[in-house]
This record gives sequence, structure tokens and C-alpha cells, in this order.
Amino acid sequence: MFEYRSSSGETVVTEPTLLEFSSILDVIAAGFASPSACSKVLVQEGELGPGVPTAAVTPGLACDIVRGADVPDPVCQAVWSRLVLGSRNSQYWERVLLWSWVPRLRALTRRLHSNWRNDRLDIQSDVLLGFLLTARDVDVNDERLPSRLYWGTHEFAKQACRSATQDLPCDDIESHQRRLGYVAETDLTVVPLHSRPDGTTVEGERIGALADRMGLRSLINAHNDRPGEVA
Repeated sequence: MFEYRSSSGETVVTEPTLLEFSSILDVIAAGFASPSACSKVLVQEGELGPGVPTAAVTPGLACDIVRGADVPDPVCQAVWSRLVLGSRNSQYWERVLLWSWVPRLRALTRRLHSNWRNDRLDIQSDVLLGFLLTARDVDVNDERLPSRLYWGTHEFAKQACRSATQDLPCDDIESHQRRLGYVAETDLTVVPLHSRPDGTTVEGERIGALADRMGLRSLINAHNDRPGEVA
């Protein structure tokens, strides 16, 4: 959440938008930057399940639990399960789950980028999509839930990187074949590099689709209506 002062001197609180950041992960992280955004109660005290003593769960507490190394296993497992289940029915819960995973998603993006050298924002989009799809299908009662989420996301994004690399056009198809160690049996048409879609256009479409999926489109549309200037 951002606070700024309007032309009339009134303090206004607004959500961050994609236009102000370089990626959706930045938007998600900024959306929980204020104390008020982290204090909304997700689960009331004692409602995580039998034998799981904990205070009321807020986004801030949930994030501390799933990122912490010293949290008792029953509590951590209960919070993981509740976050994943909630993300299947609520865009808000989906954002909380993503926020708790922002460091892991950034690290996975860097790891894949170092291995494949594809466009970093393309990889980040694939990582986000892979995470959302994995969270939708994973067994929430699996004791290895965090590991399942990570490796399901990794596999999806890795396959996307491989496909993108295989589909890259080149000017000299014969030279490319020699590097691959084989000669195609059929005639191949050379695709000029200048005929490729603009990378920013492709990435904009991917980011736009993910923004729609997470309910961020309204924040983007409202950006131009924001009054005043940042104090």
C-alpha cells in the first residue's frame, strides 16, 4: 500500500500498480509493504486445526511461518495447507501465498536464467504460471508440500525454457544444423530475425494475462485516475 498527499492536502492510500514496477513479483511484494496490509486476519485463533496452537493468522504471520526455519512442523504444515487451499478460491489468498514465496520465486528465476539465458522476464512469467498451476493441483495434505510446490514450479518453467530455446529462429539454418550435429531431411524455411515479434510486446501480453489471473487489472486501469503527487 502507498500513501500520498493529494492536491487538497488529503492523505490517500492506494494499491501499487504494474505500471510502477518492473514485474508482478514487485507488485505483490509492495502490496504487503504496509503494516495494515500485513495485519488482516486470515484465520481466527485456534482455527488451524486440532493440536495446532497458534494465534490468529495474518498475512505477516503466515509469511514468517512459511519462510522460517524454526517453526514447529505441525504449525508450518497447517499454514501451508490453508494458504494453498485458500488460493484456489480467492485472489486475495492467492496473493498472500505468492507473497510468502517471493524470495523462492526470485531465486528460481535467477537459477533458470543462469542455466538457459532466456529473457529474464519471460522466465519469471513461466515461474509464476507454473507456481499457480502447481498450487492448484498439489495435495495439500502431503507432508512434502513445500518441496512439491518448488519442484512442480521448477519443472514447468524449465520445460517452458526448453521450448523457447528450441523455437528460436535464426538467419543461417545450415550453420544451426551443423551445431546441432544433424542435417534435416526436409527443406526448411529461413525465418529472418527481424520478423520476430517485439520482445516487449510478447512479454507485455504474458504479464497482462497473469495480471488478469490475479485480479490486478483493475489496479492498472485505475492508475491514470490517481490524483495528486507522491509526497
